[in-house]
Amino acid sequence: MISKWGSDMAEKFVFQEEGSIGVFEGLSVCYQRPLHFHDCLEMNLIMEGHGTNFVEDRVYEMSKGELYLLNNFEHHISMSDGTLKMKVLVFYPEFVWQNVPENYDYLVAFYRNNTKFKNRIMLTEDAYQYVLNCFLFIENEVKEK
Repeated sequence: MISKWGSDMAEKFVFQEEGSIGVFEGLSVCYQRPLHFHDCLEMNLIMEGHGTNFVEDRVYEMSKGELYLLNNFEHHISMSDGTLKMKVLVFYPEFVWQNVPENYDYLVAFYRNNTKFKNRIMLTEDAYQYVLNCFLFIENEVKEK
């Protein structure tokens, strides 16, 4: 998986094969980069440390046990003092959708855009462990290809 930057601050992920997903360690240090967006969906699982997540006009203080959902239109950036460790999963909506209407339910959480919507999901310890195991399983699957 390769990340490329366009002149409009759109980050495009190029996967080894079409429909793939990617899992990688998130950035742990603060550096200057403007808000950006992706051509794919993104999930951030906060594993340890602290940081700040800027998503459009919302600001979240990040800490362990949180899951962030970002769609392919939301401008965002995460910053940290260097203590933040997170797993990042990126994938194209088509990977889930596959022209099957029943699969829409899996994507709706990324596109809710009302006043009550929050990008952050606070996970219980059990839910955190479950999501972490899913991320690790997917990461291993991607590495084995």
